[in-house]
This record gives sequence, C-alpha cells and structure tokens, in this order.
Amino acid sequence: MKQKPPFIIRLLSASGIAPDKLIYILSDIASLALASLIAFGLRFLYSGFILQWDLVLLLAVTFFLSPLVALSLGLYSSPAMQPPHKRLCAIFTYVSITFAFVAIIFFLSKSGHIYSRFCILVSWMIACFTVPLGRKLVEHLFCNYQWWGLPLICMDSSDTGKDLWHYLRRHPELGLKPVAFLDVPEVMTDEIGEKMAAMAREYPGSVVMLAMNNAMGNGKLIATINRYFCHILIMPVKAREDRLRAFMTMPYVVNYSTGFFLQQRLHDWRRLAMKRAMDLTLCICALIVLLPVFAVLAVLIRLDSKGPVFYAQRRIGRGGKEIRVHKFRTMVSNADEIIKSYLAENPELQEEWDRDHKLKNDPRITPLGRFLRRTSLDELPQLYDVVTGSMSLVGPRPIVDDEKSKYSAVFNEYIRVRPGITGLWQISGRNDTNYEDRVSYDFFYVSNWSVWFDIWILMRTVPVVLFRKGAY
Repeated sequence: MKQKPPFIIRLLSASGIAPDKLIYILSDIASLALASLIAFGLRFLYSGFILQWDLVLLLAVTFFLSPLVALSLGLYSSPAMQPPHKRLCAIFTYVSITFAFVAIIFFLSKSGHIYSRFCILVSWMIACFTVPLGRKLVEHLFCNYQWWGLPLICMDSSDTGKDLWHYLRRHPELGLKPVAFLDVPEVMTDEIGEKMAAMAREYPGSVVMLAMNNAMGNGKLIATINRYFCHILIMPVKAREDRLRAFMTMPYVVNYSTGFFLQQRLHDWRRLAMKRAMDLTLCICALIVLLPVFAVLAVLIRLDSKGPVFYAQRRIGRGGKEIRVHKFRTMVSNADEIIKSYLAENPELQEEWDRDHKLKNDPRITPLGRFLRRTSLDELPQLYDVVTGSMSLVGPRPIVDDEKSKYSAVFNEYIRVRPGITGLWQISGRNDTNYEDRVSYDFFYVSNWSVWFDIWILMRTVPVVLFRKGAY
C-alpha cells in the first residue's frame, strides 16, 4: 500500500504546484542570499560596513523574483531532461543575470557606492558554487521521497528499455521515478491501448518513456500514447554493436520534419584555446600551492622503498604520438619481474590482467603506493604534463599500445584530443566499470566535448577523489 504524502505536499499538488520545483526555487533563493551574506560578512570584517535595511529589501525582492530567470532557462524541469553540463551552464547564466540586475538596481537607486563592486563580484563568485551545491543538497535530501519528481512508465519490448528503467531506479535524483513497465508489441492492439488508459488513470501526469526500434516511425503507437499521456520521452534502441555511437543532439525542425542537430566543438579553435587557457591557469596555480605536498611525498617515497621518486610511462597522446606521463612511483623497482612470476603462480588472474591491464590486488604496489593510488595523489605530477602540453586536465585516460585493439574503430576518435588527468570514465565508476564501458565514455566525451562539459567533470571529480570511488 502506498504511503500517503504529507498534507503540505498534497496541498501543493492539488494547487498545481510541483513540490520538487518549489524546493528548487527555495534552494536557489537561499543560495543567493547565503552568497550575499558571506560577501557582506567579508566586507564587514574588512571595513566594518553595516548593511542598510533598504538595501536588504532591494536584495530580497531581486532574489525572490530571480526564479523567473531560472524558469526561462529550464532549470525547474527534471534534471534528466537536460545534460548535466548544460544545466551547469544554465545555472551560471541564471546567477550572472541575477547579479547583473542587482548591480543595475543599486546603480539606479544611487546606492552603488554603498553596496560596492566588491560585494557584487564576490556574491556572484560565491553564488556560482552555492546555487549548484544547494540543488545537489536538496536532491540528496528529498529524491527518495515518493512525491519527488514525476512517475515514469516505460513502454518497450527490448533490453534497452529495461536497462534505462533500472538506471532511473538507481538515480532518483534525476526526477523520473519508474513506476511501471509495459511490454509493447511491434503491432498496436486494442488490449495495449486499454492497458495504457488504465495506467494513465492510475498515474496521472506521468512521463512515458518509449524505447523501441524505429520508434519515430511507429506513428500509431505514439499517437495512442499521446492520447493518454502529456509527456512522452522517446529513446531509440540501438544495436549492441552500435552502442558506442551516442551523440548529444537537439531536435531540429525543417519544413515540419523533425531532425536532430549535432555540434562538434572540436573544430572551433576559440573553444580549444579557452580549454588550453583553463588548463594552464588551473595547473600553474595548483603547482604553486602544492609544492610543499610534492616535497613531503618525495621524502616519504624515498623512505618507503628503493627507487626514483617519479615514474614516467610511455602512453599514446593526441594524434597517436608517444608521450611520457609522469606519476609518483607507487611500485617496487623490479615490478616487471614480480608481475610475470605472480601471474605464472596465479593463472586465474591472467584474464583480469588481459582485460584491464591491472590487478585489484597488485603485488608490485608498495604500502605507500597503495595509499597514493587510493587517494589519486600519485597523479599529481601530471599537472606538469598538462603545462607542457602533452596532457589536459580533462580527457580520456592515456592508454598504451596494447590497448589500441580494445578501442577498435573508436581509436581514431580517441586520439583527436589530449589525454586527461580526469575524465568521464573516472567520475562514472572508474575501475568498477568494465573496459567496454570505458571506451564508451571516452567516445561520448570526444563526440560531445564542450568547455562546460569539462567544468562539470572537474566539479564531479572532487567528491569522487574525496570518497575514493572506484580507485585502487
């Protein structure tokens, strides 16, 4: 038996207000206010400035009206309806427009000299972090409640639909809650239509995810679904061997015909220059700050085992050229001899080695090396590789020659970009995924790259490293 939602949730739903959207709105307002409060607090500590009540009122009105901007940018739709990096870009735009309005209002009210450009700039910078973090917090707190998001009914007869159904079950924060699954045949029948009508009555306002072969051409099925449901999400099924060909597209209408628009940003030198500038700026700043950490780790490595502090690996870089990737040494000096004898004594591990080119319990790794790998500290020297231009902060992980065959036809796409310190694979499970998934992630990244995609991956990397997800 379904648990009845709280009274306030039922009242909001009866009034036509989605509870999750209202929580997002309140989170955005609170995040903007928090950013300004921190900025004013810093100015108070610096100059003893005390905020005037008329300024507080103007700020409050601006912040309470700001969700109208977010609404126009699609920020109150389900997170599943918008790629995460595009959503991050929309949040940045929303925050920037909001504080632009703040600056204009204070300028027109002739109180800009009191508010100061410092407070506007610092509030904007802090809000760029507090707004997305606030949204993540409310998703974490509320996404498992029954009233969060929209109920989703999956209609399909293939494994793809079942995979998507289970994926959404594991990720309730996306705002689509699978509640039912209906197998649909290739030919539409009256019995299927009756089942759809019953589901529409049981789950009003639900989203229908239609995943099937040639779904766009099955007009009768879509027309029947459209008769009973107001939201339809069409997910074309791809053959297993074509699963890598995943492109991020947008619908495009020409002469009443629907197509899909794909943009490849790797051909835009301006965006590539922006990516390189971001790499250099962040890495040079990080190297300056982390110099004491480098010194401490170097001493510890020398005390832990014999051998050099750094280890340079031959890898494949952009254009298929050989590059050297630097790491803190995490293995014993005679690592090659040890792995050969270890695999000879444990032949059952040969398959794991052939598949991943690594072992979960690798006998070559030193005690300190295991810690460095678990915390990803061993990869810090790659900041130097980014500065010299052989690597990037974000990109596919560098591979060795023996791994070319695993990439197959995707290899030519892989070498279009510099390998990265972090990437889509690292934030999507890393070593907990199989190699086929890794290739899929790399292909998806190259095919759909953007600067905002990189920024989103960098932000996602922080919790992955802190919680050591998939690292060994």
